[in-house]
Amino acid sequence: MGRFDLTPDKTGVGEKAMKASKVRPAVQAGRFYPDDREELRSTVRSLLDKAPRAELGACPRGLMAPHAGYIFSGATAACAYRQIEGMEAQRVIVAGPSHHAHFPGGSIYDGRAFETPLGQVEVDVDLAEALRAQAPIFRHAPQAHAPEHSIEVQLPFLQMTLKGFRLLPILISDQGEENCLALAEALLGVLESRPPVSTLFVASSDLYHGYDYEECGVQDHRFEQALLSFEPRRLLREALAGGCMACGAGPVAAVMELSRQVGATQAQILRRTNSRDAQPMAGSSYIVGYAAAVFV
Repeated sequence: MGRFDLTPDKTGVGEKAMKASKVRPAVQAGRFYPDDREELRSTVRSLLDKAPRAELGACPRGLMAPHAGYIFSGATAACAYRQIEGMEAQRVIVAGPSHHAHFPGGSIYDGRAFETPLGQVEVDVDLAEALRAQAPIFRHAPQAHAPEHSIEVQLPFLQMTLKGFRLLPILISDQGEENCLALAEALLGVLESRPPVSTLFVASSDLYHGYDYEECGVQDHRFEQALLSFEPRRLLREALAGGCMACGAGPVAAVMELSRQVGATQAQILRRTNSRDAQPMAGSSYIVGYAAAVFV
């Protein structure tokens, strides 16, 4: 298995350490991204430096980035994170799909920090506790967070582009329309009841998964059109009907809705590619699609 494999670790490594320390270890370091601090810093810096700044016309309220190994999707993810470099954000809410466990509602990690080779990212514990207390749709599913990569791989990019932020990590298993939009509504309600804090929303998702290069292009184009409509319900219905694939369609729709509610008026696609185009010599016939987008 390669250091930057496309597939998540299913061994449950790190679960005991996570429970004991309440700091989630970097279980995917050395697989999805470098486990050496300086190599990781250099890798992310290089990806960001090569990513263009877009003419957005407004500060991003939210973004979407892929979560595969950096050699496959890192350049695409960097296109999203380049747009927020230097931005002031005291809190970052990252919503990702659960690849390992099924549960209702949404799961917020019950701990004080996430660890990466670049250091620890503090969890917004106060907000997490408030959400679980005031909005029963939120819970903690430890079996989901222990091996999950969809949030973890976003963190080095956030660490390299923002300073002094706290993290609210949310995993979503039920990607139905009712659940995803109810999560967004409940989260917004609790946020509005608390003192205002500058907040960025991040959705973690890959797109097409399969072996047909042409079909990857067709389905990812459909996803792009649904995203550009800036209608969360349309995006979810397109994905659930099989018109396009996105393992994080639910997180994307929730983040889109949250971004809309705090002032975003449109989605912009910054880059769309796939694993075969990114690494044509990788030797695998399996293809995963990627896109980077911002909500402004």
